[in-house]
Amino acid sequence: MMNFFSTIEKIEKIIWDDAGGRNITSFAKKNELLLAAQSLQTAKHVVIVSGFYIEKMKTGETDGPLGTVILAQALERLNAKVTVMTSPFNENILQKAIAALNLNTELIVVEPGEEVECFPKILHNQSLTHLVAIEQMGIAIDGNYYNMAGNPINEPMARFDSLFVLAREKGITTIGIGDGGNEIGMGNLYPFLFQSLKNGWIANITHVNYIITAGVSNWGAYGLVACMSCLNRQVLLHEPIDEKHLLRVIVQAGAVDGKTSRRELSVDGLPLEKHKEIISNLQAVIRTFDQEQMIAGKSNVG
Repeated sequence: MMNFFSTIEKIEKIIWDDAGGRNITSFAKKNELLLAAQSLQTAKHVVIVSGFYIEKMKTGETDGPLGTVILAQALERLNAKVTVMTSPFNENILQKAIAALNLNTELIVVEPGEEVECFPKILHNQSLTHLVAIEQMGIAIDGNYYNMAGNPINEPMARFDSLFVLAREKGITTIGIGDGGNEIGMGNLYPFLFQSLKNGWIANITHVNYIITAGVSNWGAYGLVACMSCLNRQVLLHEPIDEKHLLRVIVQAGAVDGKTSRRELSVDGLPLEKHKEIISNLQAVIRTFDQEQMIAGKSNVG
């Protein structure tokens, strides 16, 4: 019978699919997914930060927003309050994604230079328990942001890294989800990433309590929701057909594929069908776990 820990291993294996050939999952830390999911069991108010700027197109990418709203939806179903924070280039994209799922999630847009006023106000909230970064670009050791090609992002951006540093100092649990090494939270893996990435200087330096790596950052968020589903014996993950709808919504709102820079139904250069396959595989693991738990429960009766 598939026990709980082998179920988590199956989920990890699914999200570690390296279809994009980035090799980032070779640095993946086992059990981080489970530890992050267990931590969220006690979540009261979660702030999710997301947004990677595609400077060539002056907009955000398709990776990040979907993982953000699917995690937000799962947390709301578990009665946690959710706030999403992003930069102006991602505002319309996340606004439309939140509306598509009819979430109660508040969206806060942070302009460059507003950190000093905005971040302490967010962290002063006594109900805030968790801070999550999903495909949120993070600073390198030289203080710059870089894309996967190793080119600096020159547009001024709000520096969310400082929010995560301050949150950890206050004892707020922090979680990072990334797929390239240049996202907030990858500081946990910095020595390995700096030496092993083709453009090692892009590696982020910000540490978090739990770091989740995946073939695509959206998948990392989906894997987290799959773990939460198993912990709560409640299907919290969306269906493959929902992925198509949500992806179309954010593309119409201006999102582009971060690898191709095209406005199309793809994420990180991978077609829609690949993302639907990942969701289908995660759903199969959730259903199998639930069925086996039911069988185990019946066998223990009397």
